[in-house]
Amino acid sequence: MEKLNTNINIILGSQSPRRKELLKLMGLDFKVEKININEDFPTQFSATKAAIFLSKKKANAYTIRKNDLLICADTIVYSDKNIFGKPNTKKQAATMLQAISNKRHFVVTGVTIKMINKEVSFHERSIVYFNKLSKQEITFYIENYNALDKAGGYGIQDWIGIIGIKKISGCYYNVMGLPTSLVYNQIIKMATCL
Repeated sequence: MEKLNTNINIILGSQSPRRKELLKLMGLDFKVEKININEDFPTQFSATKAAIFLSKKKANAYTIRKNDLLICADTIVYSDKNIFGKPNTKKQAATMLQAISNKRHFVVTGVTIKMINKEVSFHERSIVYFNKLSKQEITFYIENYNALDKAGGYGIQDWIGIIGIKKISGCYYNVMGLPTSLVYNQIIKMATCL
């Protein structure tokens, strides 16, 4: 692992358990800050533009101090020009899972990394192919797992991902919520330039 400047305070601007887990697995010391924003975006935006827009919106809602390195991200699932954020109800989660059953969909994560004197935003896109999911499988998943806190109503690392995903093209960790390789390399680049 590259040696980071020990004066850097890495801050994850997210309450996502998956993003916390991934940063820990990357070997980073960080603290978590909850950043509350309105997650609306202009309806004419593509999924990629929306994900980057929301990551920037989160980053801009936090006051950066000297030596802070803030990481904000937003993940969006889309299929057939339909954008799926986090479902608000179990019924909405079921509708999302039915919409991506037996077909491919796309997962894009927009990331903004911000320091007091620099900021960079980027994205990663992965393609996920689901097998056909039965109504019983969808119901079981929604009743036994937390589908409401995940874009598209599912977590790739959850039961439904294990039994339902045929294949993915692109970064697995991006589907979890953070394109770890891109994030790590960008942190190293920014933190070693101090």
